[in-house]
Amino acid sequence: MGENGSGLVFLEKDWDHSRLPQDLVEEAGLLGTDFELLGFKERAKLGGYACKENTIVFWADIPKRNQTNMPFHVFLAWDGNNWLSPDEVFREWELSEAEQGGYFLELDFLSISKFEEFSFKFKTLDGQWIDPPDFIPCQSEPIPGVRNFCYNKNRRGRDIIRFRVIDEKSPKSIDKWLSSKPHNLGSTLDGKQWVFRLFAPRAKKVDLLRYKESEFKSPKLTPMQLMKDGVWECKENSEGFENTYNFKVTHALSHNESTEYTKIVLDPYAKGCIDREGPGYSSIPLIEKQKKTFSIHQTSKTW
Repeated sequence: MGENGSGLVFLEKDWDHSRLPQDLVEEAGLLGTDFELLGFKERAKLGGYACKENTIVFWADIPKRNQTNMPFHVFLAWDGNNWLSPDEVFREWELSEAEQGGYFLELDFLSISKFEEFSFKFKTLDGQWIDPPDFIPCQSEPIPGVRNFCYNKNRRGRDIIRFRVIDEKSPKSIDKWLSSKPHNLGSTLDGKQWVFRLFAPRAKKVDLLRYKESEFKSPKLTPMQLMKDGVWECKENSEGFENTYNFKVTHALSHNESTEYTKIVLDPYAKGCIDREGPGYSSIPLIEKQKKTFSIHQTSKTW
């Protein structure tokens, strides 16, 4: 996680514009926004390469030496040139110095297209090996202490996504809630009242959204109250109750309380759900009734 509240999502294959990055962030216990792919050059600098339509560009992110020193000579090492062994100069594998720093080598994609994946590294003429950043998962460690960049045909350069964390500097620290074990989450029937409870201690506001059966466009909104245990709660009469629902969670952006980020979420303690985005069901009998109409998904209580 960066100091400015930004983070990176590393995918196992190029992004297909699904909401997978958001899912990964949310399952890590974070709330993020402003998801965007890293630019071509930025991805190449971080992961060692990025692909254009017909070429692959290898990039060694080495700063320029000052003008009093000789420039670096940097080479690509991989199985295709026996990792520059024996120790000779292979000019066809030498990278060129970029105007704004760093070194790059652009190759025709056909030259490596037969490989589904391979490891590679950069080496300077004076014998210095350039390791990948230690925090990126798309690398290999063939022996302890030796780390290589990894090329994969499913990751052509659209596989690293940046996001911004919501409320990253909030005074409402998460530490005090790490050992909290709230009870009776989700929806429970208490006599003639339904009780809804969602654990979201750092949220600014939470509303209950209730839907009519088979109609999910105009929900009824009920504000929820924050309790001492970090749980938002509201009670509704069971008579005339709509059994499908979601939660609408609102966070403040950093310290600016006037700027908000709102997300509609499926209750992880719902008895079932219409779809992976919700809405959820509070009643088992209703699930059985609706099975003939909808594809019902069971929810997990470990979200």
